[in-house]
Amino acid sequence: MIKLKPRPELPKTLASNRVRDFAEGLKRRVDDGTVLQSEDFESAYWRKNDVKKALFTMHSGKCCYCERKRDEKRETDVEHYRPKACVSDNPKHPGYWWLAYKWDNYLHSCKKCNQEHKINQFPLMDESQRAYTPDAGIAGERPFLINPENENPEDFIGFEWSRAYGVFVKAVGFDPEGRGERTIKITGINEGTILEERASLVKELEEIVDTMKCALRAEKPNLIKRTAAKIKETSRSEKQYAGFRRAFYRGNGLGDYVAND
Repeated sequence: MIKLKPRPELPKTLASNRVRDFAEGLKRRVDDGTVLQSEDFESAYWRKNDVKKALFTMHSGKCCYCERKRDEKRETDVEHYRPKACVSDNPKHPGYWWLAYKWDNYLHSCKKCNQEHKINQFPLMDESQRAYTPDAGIAGERPFLINPENENPEDFIGFEWSRAYGVFVKAVGFDPEGRGERTIKITGINEGTILEERASLVKELEEIVDTMKCALRAEKPNLIKRTAAKIKETSRSEKQYAGFRRAFYRGNGLGDYVAND
């Protein structure tokens, strides 16, 4: 996971009277005592092209959690950071239904991370601060799940590759509050083939690291300049597994050359 690009302007679909009226209708139903279910929400609105295209761009065409490049048409979901219809960590919670059509509650995720792992998980560090209604506000909540829009996941999650011998690369949490480790478990970013896919990058990155270290020892400015550009290019935000790439360079003492876009 890496920090996302700035959020684009509100898509026209979500600013439309139709979406506003639908959201107001949901509120009236809740006020009348209805407990909303997933089928009560109209997903066609957040699946509109202008919504998905804006998120796709904001996320550099990658899943916000696992960082795999995904096909925009077939492999992506609009992920509700705060679940809309229920919260699996608190069966009494009705879900953050009032955020179902809020632009800043949307992230770009692959179907696997969203539908098989994250689903409706949203644990808080202090459950007593959970908001149950729109009026309660969410400012007091402290989620375990890192939000890559307004937080830098690289402050919470690192990677272990030294013991893997190029076979797998594991994401590891390192912050004292445990948010990194909890986020890894919630999103499933150590599941399936992701470990091996990250490991497939190790040889390429090692060669770049070795070249830079040799250039620095030999004090060869032209080679240093070329290799520095290579490090920056291979760690840019649009690269698959940019978080691991950056961690690898930093772990080898080359953090000054890593992209910060």
